[in-house]
Amino acid sequence: MSRKPIVFDNLNDLPESVISEGTMLWNKTGSWRYMRPAYQRLTPACNNGCPAGNNIEAFIRLAEEGQFVDALQVIKDENPLPGICGRVCFHPCETACNRKEYDHPIAISAIERFIAEEASEAYKPNALCPSTGKKIAVVGSGPASLSCAYHLARMGHGVMIFEKSDKPGGILRYGIPQYRLPKEILDAEIEDIKALGVSIQCNTLVGKDISWEDLDEYDALFIGTGCHKERPLFDVKKGVKGFYPSLTYLTMTARGETREFGKTTAVIGGGNSAIDAARTALRLGSSVTVFYHRTRNEMPAFEEEIRDAEKEGVEFEFLIQPVDVGIKWGKVKELKLRKTKLGEPDESGRRRPEPILGSDFSFKADTVVAAIGETPDFDILPETLKHDPWKVLTDDFGATGQEKVFAGGDLACDEHNIAQAIGSGKAGACAIDAFLSGNDINEMSEDICIGNTQR
Repeated sequence: MSRKPIVFDNLNDLPESVISEGTMLWNKTGSWRYMRPAYQRLTPACNNGCPAGNNIEAFIRLAEEGQFVDALQVIKDENPLPGICGRVCFHPCETACNRKEYDHPIAISAIERFIAEEASEAYKPNALCPSTGKKIAVVGSGPASLSCAYHLARMGHGVMIFEKSDKPGGILRYGIPQYRLPKEILDAEIEDIKALGVSIQCNTLVGKDISWEDLDEYDALFIGTGCHKERPLFDVKKGVKGFYPSLTYLTMTARGETREFGKTTAVIGGGNSAIDAARTALRLGSSVTVFYHRTRNEMPAFEEEIRDAEKEGVEFEFLIQPVDVGIKWGKVKELKLRKTKLGEPDESGRRRPEPILGSDFSFKADTVVAAIGETPDFDILPETLKHDPWKVLTDDFGATGQEKVFAGGDLACDEHNIAQAIGSGKAGACAIDAFLSGNDINEMSEDICIGNTQR
């Protein structure tokens, strides 16, 4: 540091008060004499918040430099479905982003979507390892199964996916409306997975069209059949027109089967499926009212989805619970409802809705959609799999305790969303690869980036 004296040429240059305009950094005192800042390379908060384990910091840096194909490769190293996640992921990475403490979080989801759109044509799927000669069966073709198959194929394993529907994609194809996820995006990303050698056999329900024993010829099995068994709400006879569980309603609209839907739709529930059904009905020309038995603050749906629904014209009625559905001549005519008030918190931590006696009323509707959640269909699974009422029991990497059988996605996770499913599929792939290699996945866990998948 220079010690050159400060010289004033005239009185006008002198400061009004006696101050030092020099620096003493050349004569460091105290801890500055012997200490220097130590910088540590830690996991960025956004990376840590991503259930799929994306290296978010890296792909944003590459995008800043205009290296979009390289950025897409960084994403695809961890997540085979960036075009989908950029549209429908609830982006917990943005919730974790440190930038929000200053002004606003980085728009990570939008950047991921942009990279996928900008670089998809130039991107070429690539494997990491040569063929191992091993074969793995994957049951289901939702996000967890697609993720598992993708990573297994990159590690050199042969993969066969068995899907009960006529097209692959599972909840991505039949549970998320077209306005949120264009199916050409889904198809393109599935083609990238198939380009790695993954085979997909549709119209095949394991347990019916082929037996579970038929899959014994494979070296390992991953089950990602999701949650498709809808919880009963009313005792509505089969064939009644106008009453639909939400997943049935969304599947019908995805297939273009909309002729029997009415002009006044009542949606029961407060989750994302309820919002998807409501916004879909609105696009089909129906007036829509959502009934939820708690207040808006307790709704489990993503806040931005609720706001968008309100902007589009969906009506919301809170503190109201369904009682029954009125049917005449085999058609829905009205929804019978009752007002509620909030009591003490229940096991979920939310205040329990309590009915108000004498507050019953009716709402005229020709279409009622019940969006109260789904559970796995355990009846179609092998009887040897252990499960509780809500999921198949696994360890952190999807091992079921049954030799060479693994599970993931909504079938095995507490949180039901796309990012969690992708992360659990990757965890299952890593566990299967370790199993086939004779290694212990738990001993390797510190070297694997999987994301904060919660089971």
